[in-house]
Parts: sequence; C-alpha cells; structure tokens
Amino acid sequence: MDPTGGRRLLPGDAVDDDAVEVFYTEPFSVETYAPSPGPTKAPTTAPVSAAPSAFPTTYAPTVAPLTPTATPTDCDAHFVDLDTTWSWTEEVKLELKMCEWYYSYSYGVVDILLYDEDDKYMYPVVQYEPLHDASFKTTYTVPKVDSEGNEMIGNYYLRVVEYGKGVDSQTQTIEILGGNTMKPTPRPTPSPSKAPVADKTINCFHVDVFEDGSNTALALGGKDELHGNLAPGASFDYDLSYYGSVWPYKTAGVDDEVTVTLRLCRGSCSSALQSWLPVEGVDDGTPGGSSTGTLDTDLEAGTDYRFMMEVAETGEICRSKFFSIS
Repeated sequence: MDPTGGRRLLPGDAVDDDAVEVFYTEPFSVETYAPSPGPTKAPTTAPVSAAPSAFPTTYAPTVAPLTPTATPTDCDAHFVDLDTTWSWTEEVKLELKMCEWYYSYSYGVVDILLYDEDDKYMYPVVQYEPLHDASFKTTYTVPKVDSEGNEMIGNYYLRVVEYGKGVDSQTQTIEILGGNTMKPTPRPTPSPSKAPVADKTINCFHVDVFEDGSNTALALGGKDELHGNLAPGASFDYDLSYYGSVWPYKTAGVDDEVTVTLRLCRGSCSSALQSWLPVEGVDDGTPGGSSTGTLDTDLEAGTDYRFMMEVAETGEICRSKFFSIS
C-alpha cells in the first residue's frame, strides 16, 4: 500500500516524473565491526598466505616479534596454571589468557609453538587458532619423538604468537621427562634444576644494560639478529625488572622482596663465566632493582654472550637474548 495515498506505477505505465516519488529512511550509522556471537572456526578475512600449514616446511616462525602493535605492558599472553613437567603421550591441558581486564580484547588468532632449549622449532600445538573473549583452551598430546626421530627428553618451552596485538612471548621451561616417569613434587631448590629460559619470557626477570655513560640500553637479540656490543673490561649499569602480570614471590598473600644475582654466560648458558654481587631487595617495580658491573678484561670475542639472572630464594634462572663482546 502506498503510504502517501498516491497511485503506484504499473508495468504498462509510461514513466511520468509527476508520479515518481522518492522515500528516505531516518539517518543511521555503521559502528565498528564486532564478530557475531557464534563465528566460524576460521575467520573468513584471514589472509591465506599468513596461515602456516599444520606441519610447515617453508614456514618457520621468526625469532623476533612480528612488529608488535601494543607493548607487553598493554597486552600480554599467559597460561593459567601451566604444568611445567610433561611425560610422553600425556594429555596436557592448556588455557591461554590474553591481556589484562582493563585492556580491550575481543577477537584474534594465535599460534602456540613448541621449541627446545636451544630455540629450535619442534612442533605446532595450534596454528592460526581463533581467540574469543581473550581466552583459549586446548589439550595437547606430548610427543615421544621429534620430526627427526629423536626421543624428546629435556627442556622445552612454548612460544605464543598473537596476530591481533602483535604479542610474541614464551613460557618458562617445560621439562619432558620421557615415558612411565613419576613427576617430582614441586619444591624450591638452592640451585636451579632447569635450564635458563630466554629474556622477556612470561613470568621471569629480564635485564636492561647501560654501558657506562650511556642512556640507551644495550640491544639484545636473537642469534642471527643485529645486537649490541660491549668491550672486554667495560663498565655498565643494569636494571632488573620482573616480566609478568602477577608478582609470584609472596608470603601469606603479602609481596616479598627477593635477591637476584646477575651472571655472564655464552650459548645455552650451561655455566657462568662471571658473576656480580647479588642485588638484594628486588621488588615488582620497573625497575625492581639496579646495580653496576664490569666485564673481565680477558674475555674472548664472540657474538653468543648473554646474561643470566638467578633468584636466590627459588633457584629460578632467566637468561637474556644475545649480545657481542669484541
């Protein structure tokens, strides 16, 4: 029915300007896109070239972060109650959380990848998996052998690459014990029982090093990246900061201060080449503690140097990325 009361045009009518009327709706706006309540398994807009295959051949995750669009203080990734001792064929439950409650996060895609302690890519846990409401749960069956047929026993870690906020981080060390092995009861030890984990991992200390007189931190990078250089005998200042959303050192719910020792090492950091005086009273500030150091004068040139940070109260060790001495 014509709402104006005028006659409708019929198919046989000639077009008459007097009979043509145009109607408009009230103004409306288009808001920012939000996903439907039940989106499909994979985003239809995801670029095909960016999605790794289930068992990549040419695809290899980069060591460096993928040009992050948000700093880790804005948005971080962490696993809830992650079990850090695994056995072959065990079904490990993984629950990933993205960002703090105050930071907006609604949808994205994520890779969870398994590496060994020498930063060698082993297996995908999930790849290009959709994240909804800043969380994701899955179950992973621990493999017995790697792609070359070698038994997987030792220290590994999970790397998280999230493509929406540009987050690229990794877990603490995960120890694969083998088969038919009873898991040890967790308890603090006076010396580390696990291999060090890389700088800026989830829930670990990291170090910023400033050469004497410099206001710019020493660049630390992957083995094949350009990174900073110190000379034998160089003096430096350093800041220690805890990288994680929750300070773990507490007694009866009250934050404790800890003592952290900085050490120099190479490669996989199986031993320390040099140690400096422990820094006492380290807290969850940024930085949580600071001190100074001087390199030995007889250090040989190399590009695989890094720093280790050892927490005296727990024996936990974190390690930095690489820098050069020449």
